[in-house]
Amino acid sequence: MSTLLDVLLLDKTDFSDYRDISKNIDDSRINSFIRESQVRELRSFLGDELYLKLILDYDDTPKTFTEQRFTDLFFGVDYTYNSTTIRFNGLAGMLVMYSYGRMLNHQQMSLTRYGVKDMTTEFSEDTLALKIRSEMVDSSAMAKVYQSDATKYLQTEITQYPEWKNTKESPIKNTGFNFLKI
Repeated sequence: MSTLLDVLLLDKTDFSDYRDISKNIDDSRINSFIRESQVRELRSFLGDELYLKLILDYDDTPKTFTEQRFTDLFFGVDYTYNSTTIRFNGLAGMLVMYSYGRMLNHQQMSLTRYGVKDMTTEFSEDTLALKIRSEMVDSSAMAKVYQSDATKYLQTEITQYPEWKNTKESPIKNTGFNFLKI
């Protein structure tokens, strides 16, 4: 049985414009976090229809889109609103920052046949959990800034992106447990 996986809109090289990461991290490890962020954050933000059109228009060999509107949406563009030129940095930054946050959250864990283990090495020092959490919060905040800019852009250019459904409610509901204090 084959699995239908979305094409990845980023790879390891795209992170260098936003955050420094080691070149020694396996692509497969980074790709899993990119895929999760694409499905969870990007697809829920764009909506199913616009997301599908975006990934179907993408060619990963030269890392380009066929339609200019998708190039503008993903890589950014300057646009005009009320006689003011505004710089929109694109969805790439949002996707990088969400993926980076996921990498930080899972950075030392490895699933082995003996269970989930923390990886250690004699050649490096572990970073304090508080510092990792702080970096995760910062990356999430930056991702939300990029997402807010994308919302403004899509609202302004809605005629170019009629597939985008701007709703206040997220189409993906929280699937976690909700605890109530009685």
